[in-house]
Amino acid sequence: GNTVDYVITFETLYTGNATLAGITLDGEMLDEFAPETTEYNVELPVGTTSLPAIGIINGADAQSTNVVTGDVNGDVIITVTADDGVTTMEYTIHFTVKLSEVDTLLDIQADGNSIEGFDPNTFEYTLDLPVGTRVWPVITWTTGDEYQTVVAEETLVDDYNKVVTLNVTAQNTAFTNVYTLNLVVEKSAVNTLKDIQLDNISLEGFAEETNDYIVELPIGTEKYPEVTYTQGDEYQVVTPVVEDNKVTINVVAEDGSVRNYTVEFVILHSSNTDLAGIYVDYELIDGFNPVEKEYNYVLPYGTTELPVVTFDLGEQWQVVEAIDNGVSGDYILKVIAEDGTTNSYTIHFSVAKSNNALLSLILVGEEVIPN
Repeated sequence: GNTVDYVITFETLYTGNATLAGITLDGEMLDEFAPETTEYNVELPVGTTSLPAIGIINGADAQSTNVVTGDVNGDVIITVTADDGVTTMEYTIHFTVKLSEVDTLLDIQADGNSIEGFDPNTFEYTLDLPVGTRVWPVITWTTGDEYQTVVAEETLVDDYNKVVTLNVTAQNTAFTNVYTLNLVVEKSAVNTLKDIQLDNISLEGFAEETNDYIVELPIGTEKYPEVTYTQGDEYQVVTPVVEDNKVTINVVAEDGSVRNYTVEFVILHSSNTDLAGIYVDYELIDGFNPVEKEYNYVLPYGTTELPVVTFDLGEQWQVVEAIDNGVSGDYILKVIAEDGTTNSYTIHFSVAKSNNALLSLILVGEEVIPN
């Protein structure tokens, strides 16, 4: 009747293993994963906005895991509890999104048109603008990516030069570049006139490249014509300078080049030394002809004084000098023309001689002979 009780005690054996066999990101094994390594740094591509799918490969049966996620620039913490419910292991993945390093532009435009010869890796340009540009083109650009910041700065040097700088900063602010655009307005080199006018009539023979002109004015001109001009373009500065019979027109082009036109007036002077008439005692001398320069004039017997000699000028600007040599000499009229030419008219005066050969009486002693 004796009994014996046997007791069988069952004990569950635990591995206590809290390590993982692997971690995957979007199905790909985490680089350089090792079960005993609990911290990892993962750089996500530029522009990533969501975390990859986290996959867990258990290192032993009966493990439990808890995953706490953050944002793309944060930590993911994986807590692994071993089968004994006590042993734990914590894996931390530090995620960061790579910052763009693109610090070059795709294009630069002036008034909407790509600048000639643009290359993202060329950082200085000169934009030649046409003569007469008074409104600067609007500079725009196409960024290299959506993460860049571009700050434009403009410096006005003068009316013809402007500098635009484009300061490009990548998302990773350690990467920067500066594009410089030199805007240059071409200056007009036109220093020629289109026309010169005299009293509003185009100067005969005018040519833009001919600088000097001599203009002959008619005999007797008392007033020089008014000199005006037509500019070669609107950007010239033209200054006329009047000096007696000469007008100098100073033309300065927009680029500073200079040309001087001169118009010199020459009033023609008469060389006419012909008189219109010569008069003796106010009677036209017999046989007068302007081209005949010598005349013979016999004065009555007994004349002791010259008669009055007068004349009519052939032209109003003649000057006449008279030389009187008496009743039996030459009377000379020296005519000086306007241009200084001289000529003379000569009147050969003589007194008529008596042809009376008779005596009025004869005396003998003191007695007149009768009859």
